[in-house]
Amino acid sequence: KERKIRAFYKKVLRLCNGEKAISEGAFFDLMYVNYHNLNPNKQYLYLRHYENETLLIAVNFDSQDATVYADIPQHAFDFLKIDSGTYFMKELISGKQKTVEFSSNAKFELHIPAHNGVVWKIVK
Repeated sequence: KERKIRAFYKKVLRLCNGEKAISEGAFFDLMYVNYHNLNPNKQYLYLRHYENETLLIAVNFDSQDATVYADIPQHAFDFLKIDSGTYFMKELISGKQKTVEFSSNAKFELHIPAHNGVVWKIVK
């Protein structure tokens, strides 16, 4: 169990050091538009943005896995200067990939393991 935790933290530290969106990017809290989509005492959502890369980060502090449906308001797109459109997404911890319509009209289904998080990198 300790090795698994260590491996996870190693990945997280690499992300913190390697992703400019985390180390230098703008922050946008998504909680105010997502209280109805999750348990605000157990899950947390936010965006980080730097140049042409956006990270959608979701954290689950619960002892059970969670599925949340993230809303991203138009204000986030305006504030971070992100254009709506078709984007490629890669989850930086698991390596999962998909193409999505990234806009304020879309909901993003996020599966978050217990006591864990997901970091989706979104690029055009």
